[in-house]
Amino acid sequence: MNKLVSALLSVVCPDLCLLCGTSLIEGEEKICLNCVLKLSVTNFLPPYTDNELTERLATLRADVRRGVAFMHYERGNHSARLIQEIKFNKRPSAMMPILDYHVPRLKSEGFFDGIDLLMPVPQHWTRLLSRGYSQTLILAREMSRKTGIPVARNLYAKRRHTSQTQFDAEARRNNVVDVFAVRNPSHLAGKHILLVEDVVTTGSTVYNAMTTLSAAEPSVVISVYTLSLTL
Repeated sequence: MNKLVSALLSVVCPDLCLLCGTSLIEGEEKICLNCVLKLSVTNFLPPYTDNELTERLATLRADVRRGVAFMHYERGNHSARLIQEIKFNKRPSAMMPILDYHVPRLKSEGFFDGIDLLMPVPQHWTRLLSRGYSQTLILAREMSRKTGIPVARNLYAKRRHTSQTQFDAEARRNNVVDVFAVRNPSHLAGKHILLVEDVVTTGSTVYNAMTTLSAAEPSVVISVYTLSLTL
């Protein structure tokens, strides 16, 4: 009976691709296969210590153990459109097909080996209130569900910073200075933390999160996961 109801609903109210609006067929979830194939997926390889993300953070003198991005973000491309849906159009579930593919792959390649905590890069409470959700927290929780690694929320935003999209590289760095703080730093002693982010541009936000954590507890080791990295 449930299958019959689902079948009828799929005819009356078909699920549509979030990016192109075409009806999804069996096996497709949130995004049609045609749009998935248009995502600018990165070719980062194990051991994830030498790639565009780690190099970008290294230019900021960030001590990152390893890092990975799923796709490249460029204005107007399918990857950028997907991030816009996730962040601004109240569709964080659009990231689930990516995680269904990417997390098991990273797990099999040893990316999560030795990681003790998943830590989403936080939003200030005022932004969380206006948006209604934190996409990085949802991302970290889904990753936790797939890996068994717990989510830690010791890092928080103590002030709101303006959206980074309107700034050049120097202004982006200045915009996130002294944004973050740490609760209970002793709980992080000796831990390998995976910072979880949705978009990395210059790396300034992630860098400031990293330096805040390291200043609060110098023994932490930090790696980075982001859904997308700007070209």
